Amino acid sequence: MTQSLPALLFTIAGFVQMTIWAKGKHVAYRKQFSNYPREPNMNGLEWQAVLLCGGMGNRMTELTDRIPKCMLPIAGIPMFWYPLNFIRRNGINEVLFVVSERLLPQVKQLINGKQLPPLGDELNIEYIPLSSAAEEWGTADVLRQIEPKIKSDFVVVSGDFISDMSLAPLMSMHRANDSCLTCVFAENFITGSVPGPKMKRSKGRDFVALSEKNQLLFLGSEEDFDDTIPVNSHLFSKFRNVNLTAKCNDCHVYVMKRWIIDIVKRQRSLSSIKADLIPYLLERQYTQLESGTCRRAIVFFAELVPHVEIDKLTELANQFSFGTPIAPQIPQLRCFAYIATPENGSIVAHVNNIGTYFEVNKAIIRFLHCKFSDSFPHGLKMDQNISESYVNKTVRFLDGASTLRTDRPIIKRSVVGAGCELGMRVRITNSLIMDSCKIGTGVQITNTIVCSGCEIEEGAQIMSSIVSNQQKIPANGNFLIC
Repeated sequence: MTQSLPALLFTIAGFVQMTIWAKGKHVAYRKQFSNYPREPNMNGLEWQAVLLCGGMGNRMTELTDRIPKCMLPIAGIPMFWYPLNFIRRNGINEVLFVVSERLLPQVKQLINGKQLPPLGDELNIEYIPLSSAAEEWGTADVLRQIEPKIKSDFVVVSGDFISDMSLAPLMSMHRANDSCLTCVFAENFITGSVPGPKMKRSKGRDFVALSEKNQLLFLGSEEDFDDTIPVNSHLFSKFRNVNLTAKCNDCHVYVMKRWIIDIVKRQRSLSSIKADLIPYLLERQYTQLESGTCRRAIVFFAELVPHVEIDKLTELANQFSFGTPIAPQIPQLRCFAYIATPENGSIVAHVNNIGTYFEVNKAIIRFLHCKFSDSFPHGLKMDQNISESYVNKTVRFLDGASTLRTDRPIIKRSVVGAGCELGMRVRITNSLIMDSCKIGTGVQITNTIVCSGCEIEEGAQIMSSIVSNQQKIPANGNFLIC
């Protein structure tokens, strides 16, 4: 014990000395860096969200000819509510909501009213209206126009992204890899067949190339290629092990550093995030530089983002460090892919086609309250006649259809919207009935989308069809489209 006493005293003295030194460094850092220390958790004040709801729905024209895409109902709630709720649940409070100018009053009324599940008072939404001319802009064009409003690193969320996933593991990956762009992909993507005539449709697949550490090396849509996929040869010279897959679908959720906007602003030929901006960034990850020239690397990076002061940051690091000075680091432009797992998201869907829209309406039913909102309006329950379905409480039952058990409608894995009227012995299976439809006695509807305001007279049978807005189906008709 006597021999260890000097060592103990030395240890205590050294600990006190190091504590005083660390405290002094901490104070100096806080004076020098306004945002030091950074919080490791998901801090809503650190991020902004850009919600893009200006899409026209060109792949869903059978449904969007009278209802704008962002207003299409999913379990009776307009589509735009779901990505807003996704942003809120992930703790991001600052939202730039890009929406068509003609829809803005209606969207504001819905959000500020009581028709939708509440989004909370902490969500600060700034609406950015798009004129009719601007509706043809690409997503990168929109970012270029709203550049002054983006003050920090940000998350771009497509207005047709529906999910209950958490962004926490994505943000951790983004920070740990010092990524300038991190894209969200999913293998357990909701998709489905389109009711109606059988047509050759694109599978909507994405071709993705990843390194062993999930660095994103290539991204392209199936629609953009014919028989071959052009890949830059420099990719394979820098990355020996490359995994090329078509199993991952792009969710159209992108986490970006603030300076990406400066690239978009400078490169005006970049119109679309996915088709233009992302390939532009990916190619510059592995563009060959002459070896041994750190200065060339810095100049290369500065050509992309002219105002980034790399040398000044190194000088500050040297100023507040002791020992061997830190050599200037070669700046790296790195993009990564986060692949959502089934454990992180019961529902993951990019609703950009009719098949996905149809399927997500049915798949989401059992997750509405447990995964999306405790305040989601409850639907009607009628014994076991309604199973795995969502029937709006404003639905009316005609001709005593809600009294005798044998006359009650049978509804299985379907959604019935607000203001609908159902007659006796109606059978609805695996279908979507939008608002204000009138369904007569004995009607059978299977695997069908019935748009708003339709009237289906008694005895009609409809299978595998899309009934467009305000249509009238005559009595006892038999409609099967295959």
